[in-house]
This record gives sequence, structure tokens and C-alpha cells, in this order.
Amino acid sequence: MDEILTSIGINNKWYPTIEELNLRDPNYIRKVLLGSEYEEKPISVKDIKQMCKESSLWRYIHVKDSEIKLEKTMHSFTLYFTGWDYWKRHPEYSLTEVVFDLKKGKSNKKEVRNILSFAEL
Repeated sequence: MDEILTSIGINNKWYPTIEELNLRDPNYIRKVLLGSEYEEKPISVKDIKQMCKESSLWRYIHVKDSEIKLEKTMHSFTLYFTGWDYWKRHPEYSLTEVVFDLKKGKSNKKEVRNILSFAEL
């Protein structure tokens, strides 16, 4: 399909959903965390850690993968990350259902630190 569209001058770009990403790939997690922004300005991992220590502003950080147009708040990204294993054991549900309907994801400072540790940051 891509070849047909390209031949007529239409640039087709497929972007994966959160369920199509591997949230257990530390390299990918590192990539999106290193692309983080707060109030539309890039921030460092050191900034993320500091925000976790001092306040709940970490929830409003945006983690990004501009290559695939992924953008989530740190709060929702943490929910998806922590709900991932349950979802893999229960494929009858979507990841969004697991996180928001079944409430299997967690989002708190401890989980953000776990994600940073998982990504070796």
C-alpha cells in the first residue's frame, strides 16, 4: 500500500499506538524520557528527578517520541508502563482498559523512579 501511495505522491506514514510499542524495552523508554519536555521546553533527567523530589509537577512532564508522534504526560506514561505486565497476561483487554477501567496501572513518585532505573537513567 505504501508503494502505491508513494507512486501517486502521497506520503503515507503509519504511527503505532501505545499497545504496539514495547514498554519493556529499556532503550525505548530511555529514548522517550530523554525527549521529555515541561511547559514546551526540553528538560533533563536530572530535572525529572528534581521535580519528583520537590513536587507533583512531574505529572505534567511530557514524554515524547517525535519520530512516531508519541506524546504522553509522565502521569499517563507511568500508568501505561506499570499496567503493561498485567495487560500482557490478560490480552482480552486493551492496555487502555487495563489502565483506566481496571485500574491496574500506578502513577506515583516511586513508579517514576522505577521507570528511570529501568531505563538506566
